[in-house]
Amino acid sequence: MRRVSLNDINHLNTVIVVIDAQKSIISATKDWELVLSKIEFLLDNAKVFHIPVFFTEQYPKGLGSTIEELTAIMENKNVVIQKMEFNCFDNEDFVKHINSFSSLKYLVILGVETHICVLQTALGALEHNLTPVIISDATSSRKETDYKAAINLFNQFSIPILTTEIFSYLVVKTAKSDKFRDLLKNVKKFSN
Repeated sequence: MRRVSLNDINHLNTVIVVIDAQKSIISATKDWELVLSKIEFLLDNAKVFHIPVFFTEQYPKGLGSTIEELTAIMENKNVVIQKMEFNCFDNEDFVKHINSFSSLKYLVILGVETHICVLQTALGALEHNLTPVIISDATSSRKETDYKAAINLFNQFSIPILTTEIFSYLVVKTAKSDKFRDLLKNVKKFSN
């Protein structure tokens, strides 16, 4: 079993990918409003930490665009990748954007559905020598059994599974920084 250390995770070696957070898809999943809140929390923190964010959209012509409240958080500095592929790494545009980060090590993945696009993209990240990191409270599936099966697969592949708070505190690292104060504001704002 490979061991993964996340001690060096930071804004220079990390990209966040929000997979298919389109209203028609996400609203069909379990606890979708809570998941949406966790995605908002993480995006607020990504802004604080200056971590790049990509949004993917599965067949937007038929399924609509990413929920506007999410893209608005990033102040329209968004990379939005339209796709038909379940594994984002099978999409040329996605790979082009990923390859533009020379120091990229961690691909933080959230969105829907856990057992389809999130899972296949995590496996694709491994094939591209990146460490995928799953944010478990910011991802969901329509069925609990599919969500749990995906979590089991992440464990089998030694893919780190974090929550939004665990990830955020790993990035901020110290209570001495200004970013920590901003993180605390977000923790209070999104506490539930």
